[in-house]
Amino acid sequence: MSAQALLAEATQQQAVQQDSGGKQAAPSFLSAPSSLQLLFFGGKGGTGKTTSSAATALRLVQAMPDRQVLIMSTDPAHSLGDSLDQSVGPKIVRVRGVPNLSAVEVDPPSLLATFKRRYGKHLKQMARGTVFSNQADIRDFLAFRLPGMEDLMIFAAVAEYLQRGIPHDPLPSTRCDLVVIDTAPTGHTLRLLTMPEKYARWVTLFKRSFNKYHRTSAGLQGLGLFNIPGQERGGRGVPQFLSKLIKHMEFVGKLLTDPARCEFVMVTIPEEMGVAETVRLARALDRQGIAAGNVIVNRVRRADPDCPFCRSQAEGQTPYLKQIQEQFAPRRILQVPLSPEEIRGQEALVRYGQVLAGENDSVQPMPPQPAGPNRVSVSGSIAPPSELAVEAGKRFLIFAGKGGVGKTSVSASTALRLARRYPEKRVLVVSTDPAHSLGDSLDLEIGDSLTAVPGRDNLTALELDAAALYEKFRAEYVENINAAFEAWESHEIGVMNLDRIKFDRGTLLEYVKSYPPGVEEVLVMERLFDFTEADRFDLYVLDPAPTGHMLKLLAFPELIKDWLRVTYRAILKYQQRRPVEHLATLAERMVRSTNAVKTMHAALTDPAQTELVAVTIAEAMGKLEMQRMLETVTAAGIPVARIVCNFLAPATDCAFCAAKRCQQLACVDEIADFASSIGCVVTAVRQFPQEVRGPDALDRMGAELYGGGAADAPPCPTHAGHHHERAWQRPVLEAHPPRKPPPRRFRHGLSDAPREEVLLEEENR
Repeated sequence: MSAQALLAEATQQQAVQQDSGGKQAAPSFLSAPSSLQLLFFGGKGGTGKTTSSAATALRLVQAMPDRQVLIMSTDPAHSLGDSLDQSVGPKIVRVRGVPNLSAVEVDPPSLLATFKRRYGKHLKQMARGTVFSNQADIRDFLAFRLPGMEDLMIFAAVAEYLQRGIPHDPLPSTRCDLVVIDTAPTGHTLRLLTMPEKYARWVTLFKRSFNKYHRTSAGLQGLGLFNIPGQERGGRGVPQFLSKLIKHMEFVGKLLTDPARCEFVMVTIPEEMGVAETVRLARALDRQGIAAGNVIVNRVRRADPDCPFCRSQAEGQTPYLKQIQEQFAPRRILQVPLSPEEIRGQEALVRYGQVLAGENDSVQPMPPQPAGPNRVSVSGSIAPPSELAVEAGKRFLIFAGKGGVGKTSVSASTALRLARRYPEKRVLVVSTDPAHSLGDSLDLEIGDSLTAVPGRDNLTALELDAAALYEKFRAEYVENINAAFEAWESHEIGVMNLDRIKFDRGTLLEYVKSYPPGVEEVLVMERLFDFTEADRFDLYVLDPAPTGHMLKLLAFPELIKDWLRVTYRAILKYQQRRPVEHLATLAERMVRSTNAVKTMHAALTDPAQTELVAVTIAEAMGKLEMQRMLETVTAAGIPVARIVCNFLAPATDCAFCAAKRCQQLACVDEIADFASSIGCVVTAVRQFPQEVRGPDALDRMGAELYGGGAADAPPCPTHAGHHHERAWQRPVLEAHPPRKPPPRRFRHGLSDAPREEVLLEEENR
């Protein structure tokens, strides 16, 4: 049956149910309220946010044929097009076969280019005006170099779409009644939701600065000395342009807290880390006043009495399902069963929407069980477990991947393994993800302080709290600014310029309140730099934020300099007339931060010091995102050690497990081909019967990753009397060498030069 036929059938079923009153009403976000304009889907990475948002959008457009809907992905690591099984990119496109549904994977640089084209005249007027302005650095704003401009563009675009319509080049724009947003994982989503108010203040700074210049120069224009940039006859003027930006942010800010027009749907899975992160998300949304009355619980296992593995998985989920009911009451809980096949394409998404609406209890029909043993011969560069060796000069090991692929578990198990293998080395495992789960994985209370891991004397863990780092930075900034301006106000330069000094002081203090995203990541890099400078540790195992934001973390060498330069330039005129110690302290901090970020960026992109391990799952969407990530990583010259393919289903006689395993192994084969093309190998890791949590379970995962024998792994819970050649191991994954020699940048024989020589060479460069 086609997706369109399924949509029509679902709509008819919904009408019958409403007439009969026999079933529970659809959840609020599926009841198609005419007032709804903004619908978010968010949660921990890998919980099914994209699937949930795409399925909901398809269902809503069928229920509302007279309304135009846009589904937008704001995750830097997009998978919306993969989910819809069609090409979706930075330009808005129609979803195939659905005339009132459009889709876009937001690309902030493209939004910036459109913004510049649309408002080019006003931007030029502002640029000419900056030569007279010593306030907030408008020239950096116009160049879009300041961090956080990407988020500003996202919300400006949302406001434009809802107020002016959806552009479909070369066709005319169509109205937009509802925007469905598939967000980035939790930590960055929460920060994104605070942006409208923050940017309204930020743009207000530019407006205040330009207006002050305008008032000062108006008298000079009256004397005929020059024309005022931004005030040419017939133009709307720069102040009006800035007012429009402010109104966009205020519009979205009010929209977010209006429960009739905006709703946030939380998506989770019945696992400890998924539930813990969703609880934090719910509390944050409640604090911000954003309506979030529904929770989707994905991947719920059904207990099959004939399959020990399925039964064990279901039993492991039971306490978390109970916890979800308790923690999120009185919100509505929507359970979606685990599908034997990947949910991809419109037909599968429509069935998923039926489950959300309570019209169906199965996402996918059970595929035919494969004939014969469920074994697939996998080619490519599949590697047997091999010990992780740390070459001379190697200091950083980065684990990267999309959310929900087990990245934290793999990095934690690796840190435990390294600490055991190299007892003479001091190992630090550190999470830089805003939504930390490292402590949950190690079953240890960590937080933002160095914490010794029990049983590993040489292993320390840390969850860097970027928000706390920023608060400390902000306090130092405010203290130095206030002290400097107090000195200037009491000096003779303050007698003649008191009003101007007070204005500048207020502007700069407001500026730090409006700090853009990206600064927090810079402060994280600075903290790591402190450890390396003090030679606190020998090896660093990094568990960063999911894919897109991890890549941004590696691209910040100029960020802190650009941001702090605005402050320094704005007050340099006073420092030149009367130097003060407090400003010198601020300048020293700027230099230190800049050097720290540059040093860390150089180290994390240096093959002699850093290796990256990609973690993925054997599904098409996970594979495609992993490939895009590694293409970017390899282009940047970052060496890739291996690809870990996680959560491989066991080889049992269970029809469900067999169907899932066969689909996964076909995907592993494709991943192995890709691995060979970039000169690295793949290690496949089984799915454990229970959640991998705590040192013992992590050690068993380490044995799968790096060897250690079957004694380190639990027995396979298969049917009594059946033998599967240790199905928990990987008898079907034949080891093959790479099909071509690894490129030089991926070699494992790294530089044997002493560390001092490497650092000296980098400094000279």
